[in-house]
Amino acid sequence: MDGRKPSFSPYDAKDGKPYLFACYARKDLEVVNDLELLSTQGFRIWYDEGLPPGKDWRQVIEEHIKGCAIFLVFVSDHSFRSRFVRDELDVARAVMESRGGLILPIFLSDGIGDKARASLVYSHLT
Repeated sequence: MDGRKPSFSPYDAKDGKPYLFACYARKDLEVVNDLELLSTQGFRIWYDEGLPPGKDWRQVIEEHIKGCAIFLVFVSDHSFRSRFVRDELDVARAVMESRGGLILPIFLSDGIGDKARASLVYSHLT
């Protein structure tokens, strides 16, 4: 997020309570404001900050996707081009299809290209 990160720590998920997984492109600075708002409303949120050293970061992210109640994906032109966002969506889709759950897209602007929006939503949410 270009040096800007939420003021709260990612939820550690050790107590087994439901939480949101935040999937976004680092270039989308406005996501920080959205995450801050959700946190102040009492939502538990996990995002990929402060990953434990010595662990495979992809495995840590996948474990948190598998444990989340809701997978939030912040959709923008940046996220459409992000391989990491697409990879996380692929994992989330497989997880949610197998055990049930919700993938919730949040469109950051009306300016996202129609092709990008349709492709992202169709390929990962249908």
